Amino acid sequence: MNNDNFSRPDVDSSETNQNGDDLSQSKNYQQSINNSYYQDDSGFTFNAVGVILLLALFFYCVTNPSYGFFAICLAINVLLHELGHYTAGKAFGCVMREVSVFFIPAVTFKANGRSSLNPSFNTWRDTKWTLGVLPFGGVTLFMNTTMPLSGDRRHSPFLNHKTAGQRLLIHSAGVLVNLLTFIVCSIALSFIPATGMLAFFVEELKMIAFVLTVINVLPFHPLDGSSVLITIYEMVTDHAPSEQFMTIFKIVGGVLIFCLFFLAPEIINSLIGMLMPR
Repeated sequence: MNNDNFSRPDVDSSETNQNGDDLSQSKNYQQSINNSYYQDDSGFTFNAVGVILLLALFFYCVTNPSYGFFAICLAINVLLHELGHYTAGKAFGCVMREVSVFFIPAVTFKANGRSSLNPSFNTWRDTKWTLGVLPFGGVTLFMNTTMPLSGDRRHSPFLNHKTAGQRLLIHSAGVLVNLLTFIVCSIALSFIPATGMLAFFVEELKMIAFVLTVINVLPFHPLDGSSVLITIYEMVTDHAPSEQFMTIFKIVGGVLIFCLFFLAPEIINSLIGMLMPR
């Protein structure tokens, strides 16, 4: 089901506990979560345009092995990054609708068509896993809702029902995994012969992991750094930014990202060069 249409059930009684919480409302809320499902196509789904572009990319990589090697290492790092978000989300009881590596989808797989919104029953089989073509990153799509929280937030499947501290860890998890990948690869290189394909592979993983770490901490929407910044603001002020502020924040962030990566990429290269451990 579309989470935008998810509404709170009516409450007929007013049973409360010692803290004054409305138990009937909480029970109705939890029951509505337990009985709610969303529908997607199951099995493999192919996007014609994406598949054509993916085949073109494959043949380009075959004729240009160095780029193909880079694309594989980038895909691994992006997948690890998104799995960081996914794992943190699962730890706090969130439901993820899709995990995508690269953009412009080519192939999508989902084991279950009808998927439960109950975090206890929702597994990796209820998530869409997508491989795209455009190697600019990935995305993990969390379930959100406009419905007010009426029950225990620990059992809510929605990201925006989680505490600011939990959301901070979820937003930071991808960068932390990339940083961990960089550290592990750096240590592994100390035990691997300097020459050979394995050393080249680990070195490439290490470099890309560091680059993704640096880029994703930038506080520009839609990078993870912007979500972390907004969440920290919410923790300090005890309220979320206004919708008007968020609209401006996203527009400015998108413009800055475009300028940095497409008009002045040397700035990013200089930043990575300055931060890269010697």
